[in-house]
Amino acid sequence: MKEYPGDEEWSETIGYLAHRDKFITHFVVTAQPREMDNKFNHGRDPMNVQVLGCDGTVIKTAARVNPTLYLMKGAVIQKKWSWADFKKVPQTGGFKSLTETFK
Repeated sequence: MKEYPGDEEWSETIGYLAHRDKFITHFVVTAQPREMDNKFNHGRDPMNVQVLGCDGTVIKTAARVNPTLYLMKGAVIQKKWSWADFKKVPQTGGFKSLTETFK
């Protein structure tokens, strides 16, 4: 995320996906790592996601929308979803089946 927009709905959706798909490693990449670490890892329902800091311009260039969810396989983006499409992220039986869905 380039900056924390303060919208509780998207963070609840991310929390839901992180808890639902525990077999997938989740990362939060943000220009505000302390705030996001507190939000995702030190709240009433910690998710234990890795929070990575990055320059906001780099994030804007890659994401184009705040926030954006990526499915990665190593350094390759397999699929990405903007906030408007978060609820379309499929539930799957694991990373392999998730990547098979988007071939």
